[in-house]
Amino acid sequence: MSSEREERGPRASNAPRMARLPTKTLPAFTPGTWIADPFFRGHELALTALADLPHWPTAEELDARLGPIVARALGAPLCFRAQMKSEPMRYEATIVVRREVPTRDGSPHDLLNALVWATFPRSKFALHERFHEAEAARAVPGRTRFQDRLTLLDEGAALRGDEGGPAWLFGHAILEHRIAHHAGARAELFVLPSTELTHDTASVDRAFAAALRGFPDPAPPRPAGVSLLELFPEASP
Repeated sequence: MSSEREERGPRASNAPRMARLPTKTLPAFTPGTWIADPFFRGHELALTALADLPHWPTAEELDARLGPIVARALGAPLCFRAQMKSEPMRYEATIVVRREVPTRDGSPHDLLNALVWATFPRSKFALHERFHEAEAARAVPGRTRFQDRLTLLDEGAALRGDEGGPAWLFGHAILEHRIAHHAGARAELFVLPSTELTHDTASVDRAFAAALRGFPDPAPPRPAGVSLLELFPEASP
């Protein structure tokens, strides 16, 4: 979910924007090297599917390689397709109703979004479904605080069990900070019941999807951000 896409409408609160990588400073596309990075824990399957590409992928390439992974997990097709200049529907409606993820060719931000879709497909769909439902129920122009809160989770959440253990990065903007070597980035830690986790990615995905489906509106106060190096002490800065 990109908080800067025009089709989402005006912002309804002072929720912060996530930084984007300037085009002139794009890092090399090296998914093979990211596999060993603790920040990409759980994303190994999707990264392996992209490892032989020599460039930042197009939407068509992402769909061919990651689309089947998402569809198998959801039990229904969902495709990545090139974003149009003028989309006929809002972003979440396109995902929920048409089961299409508008994606910009060669975009690191959108590539990492697709990567999270392939790793946490149930959670991604549940989050966009809640946003779409809130959009349909909205009585005034502009996004609500609840929608802003969902956007911040989509862009910046990290996941971990309430009894500790490993963390997983869900927010694709946080992964974008990682590949740009922005060591000071912070994530919002979303705590899941450890009893529902077997410390494999699919169990984390199911637990977070269930939490998102039950996430209250209005949402609870946003907790303070947690340093990525605190969440992943074994990682290099």
